[in-house]
Amino acid sequence: MAEALAGLAEEEFLWPGGWKRTEKGRWAVVGWVAGKDAGELLRRDARRAGIVVGRSGREANGGRVLDFHSLRHSYVSALDRAGLSEGLARRLARGSSRALLERYTHREFAELAEAVEALPAVGLYETQDDRP
Repeated sequence: MAEALAGLAEEEFLWPGGWKRTEKGRWAVVGWVAGKDAGELLRRDARRAGIVVGRSGREANGGRVLDFHSLRHSYVSALDRAGLSEGLARRLARGSSRALLERYTHREFAELAEAVEALPAVGLYETQDDRP
């Protein structure tokens, strides 16, 4: 994997593919994902782990739909939790904008609550010890 990454130019993707508009304006799957090989690999590995991939697994997975795209959400959220700079996170996620990072980053409630608790008091108490 390291060799493959080292040989990539800045604008290249490790696993090129995605969506592209056709001449008729419809979206079509292009690149390596068009063959569905990656999806089948994910389904096979997930089955071995007792995870049901796709919409049919919503009930079995506690109300969540798990699919190949879920990995992007998990990965970008992990980058955010690691505290990486926006620029580095964008490079690692192969994202082109801050909006993309925000779309795929999911901050858990406990994590957000902890961040709010870490904020300094705003004139309500003279010292941190005076806080309830």
